[in-house]
Amino acid sequence: MRHRWWSIAISCGALLSGCSEPADNSQAPDGSLPRDEAVAQLRAADYEALCDAVNVPQGGYGKQQVCADGASQHTDADQPSCVRALTTLASVCGGAAAQSAGCACTLTVGQSVDCALAQGTDLCRDVTECEPVRRCLPGDDSP
Repeated sequence: MRHRWWSIAISCGALLSGCSEPADNSQAPDGSLPRDEAVAQLRAADYEALCDAVNVPQGGYGKQQVCADGASQHTDADQPSCVRALTTLASVCGGAAAQSAGCACTLTVGQSVDCALAQGTDLCRDVTECEPVRRCLPGDDSP
């Protein structure tokens, strides 16, 4: 079953169809976030940009889709809930629980955006670009 990858951060305390990556491939599509930066290490001021980068291409905030297997997949409800999840992830990764959080704390902006780009608006589609997200956030395999 897949869920927005940001959801895992909330439970501890969910990236652009039709868009192309920048030619130098060093920044997220909007150019404001470095692709190699760990999501958990972003500045709070960058959270809104990342939330938009992972939700807008998947049909926007509040999108829900029922898959063939009956599972329900969704994007973040709204930007503030996404920002809260990122804040929680940053808190977990910056504290004593970081070791137990494993690679969730090293998941990059680029990996997150690539997953969202590949998945697009079909929230039920399973794509290989989401493997880093699945591996780092057990029980959760979408951007």
